[in-house]
Amino acid sequence: AYSSIGHTGYVMAGLAAFGAVQASDDHSVSSVLYYLFAYAFMNIGAFAVVAWLQERGGGTTIDDFNGLGARSPLAALSMTIFMFSLMGIPPLVGFYAKYYVIVATIEANMIWLAVSIVLASAVSAFFYLRVVAAMYFAPAPETEMRESRMPLMATGLAVMVVATILAGIFSSQILNLAQNWINAFSTTVAIR
Repeated sequence: AYSSIGHTGYVMAGLAAFGAVQASDDHSVSSVLYYLFAYAFMNIGAFAVVAWLQERGGGTTIDDFNGLGARSPLAALSMTIFMFSLMGIPPLVGFYAKYYVIVATIEANMIWLAVSIVLASAVSAFFYLRVVAAMYFAPAPETEMRESRMPLMATGLAVMVVATILAGIFSSQILNLAQNWINAFSTTVAIR
């Protein structure tokens, strides 16, 4: 829940940049759309790992992730990718999502807001790293994980991992697509 509040703040920062500039070459709205696009993959992916763990007999607390790296290396790697992306580690989609919002706030001359995004990201990294540390450095519980009854969940999880990586690698193309869509939409609205 706290993570979502922080990410909502990043979206609001992009919208604040739009309110301050509102120029035709402004990229604040496209940065917000990219952020929402990125957040969907990161968040759905992270919650898919939690659902996968629950389905196999685990819970939803950080302690339930203890030793996941040894018990299920692929699930732990997936969660690590999502946590790193939510932190904003390059070349994952979360880095570029935050980067584009920060650039939009700087272009809007809202330097204080850009600095606050960087500081909030640094603080939130601590909480994401707690999950990663639990997966790889905490001892695994004695209980065995059940066999998965939902094999398609692993496929969906793999899609989210690949999307989180590829959407970061192709971030500029996705941002340009969002900007073109916004330009077309604003032209259509202006004509009417």
